[in-house]
Amino acid sequence: MLDSCLEEAVRKDTVRVPPYPATALRLQQLLSKPEFSLDAVVEAMRADQVFTGNLLRLANSSFYRRAQEVMSVSAAVLRIGANELTRLAMASAVGQLAPVGRYDGVRRRVWRQALTSALLTEALARKSGLDAGEAFVTGLMHDAGKLLGIAALEQSGVVDDEEPVWNALERQHVKLGLVLCKRWQLPVELERIVANHHIDGAEDQILLRHIQLSDLLVTVMEEQPSVTVDDVQRVVRISKPLAETLADLMPRIPALVEAFDLPAKPFAPPSPAPPVPAAAAPQAGSAQAPAPTTPTLPKRPCVIDVKGGGLALNRVPVMQATAARMSFESDRRVTTNTLVEVVLRLDGETRFWAVVEQCAPSGPRFVVEVKPFAMSTDAAKAWSRLST
Repeated sequence: MLDSCLEEAVRKDTVRVPPYPATALRLQQLLSKPEFSLDAVVEAMRADQVFTGNLLRLANSSFYRRAQEVMSVSAAVLRIGANELTRLAMASAVGQLAPVGRYDGVRRRVWRQALTSALLTEALARKSGLDAGEAFVTGLMHDAGKLLGIAALEQSGVVDDEEPVWNALERQHVKLGLVLCKRWQLPVELERIVANHHIDGAEDQILLRHIQLSDLLVTVMEEQPSVTVDDVQRVVRISKPLAETLADLMPRIPALVEAFDLPAKPFAPPSPAPPVPAAAAPQAGSAQAPAPTTPTLPKRPCVIDVKGGGLALNRVPVMQATAARMSFESDRRVTTNTLVEVVLRLDGETRFWAVVEQCAPSGPRFVVEVKPFAMSTDAAKAWSRLST
């Protein structure tokens, strides 16, 4: 049902695509001039309240923040840099392609992977002499068809669990991405990458190869708490200095993803999902559900602070911990795939980001299970003392 719904939307040309982001277009035109003023840049963004709000949140996020909080758009532009604004406007627009709705958990997963791929592709492009801005937008857009697919499923009212939805998006997102390319009249080169990014050796094109390498690294980041230089070189054949650049970038990515995220939809009990055939074989390239883990008590009792996704918890005990996950109790429900910032209080304070994998009722409270995402080396060492 999921695949047929998406295929029908493409066939009948009923996929809803918002207009090309006007703010990005204005900034592209302005920043292409040899000289421009800060006042002109601010004026170009003034009417876009969503983007200016995202800009302020981003400037004050841990990805960019210095010592003092900025309160004005002008100060935010100075902190981030005018030349970064076009790609940030595109990121803001792409993030709005799918609404906050029934499949909000899937949307957050798509968005996390898209922005991670964009940042990794940008870093690879800089080292190979390609245009970094073009690489960022290409990395961001190559899987954007998944967001259109989520919007189509929300519109259709089709109900299913997150994993079957994710698998259907994996199978159909290239067709949907090409719809977006045509509606937004995106460059032919970007359209080719959208069409071919799952085909090995489809074209002798450096940017396409960067996209494919980034996707491999995103998969590794999703599977393990931290990624070392050795991990990078094991997955992709690149020089050690470039692998070091990528490994250093990874722990900074969650702050940028979280800064651009939309607020979660207030929780409503889900409608019953239609049964999914148990014997259905997974498609090649489909994302798989995480393997079940055996819950264990943490090796050493400790407490954590958790912030994000509507949570603001202080000094809550860690209930269970494995090599890849931990759980704790919360007084409120949180959406799956939400990024939360965790402070682990064990031999000092260690800060890292984690992805909410499950949130299950437990009496009047909820048990939240998270897995670390893009940990730094120091955070990974502290985590190992907790779980091993």
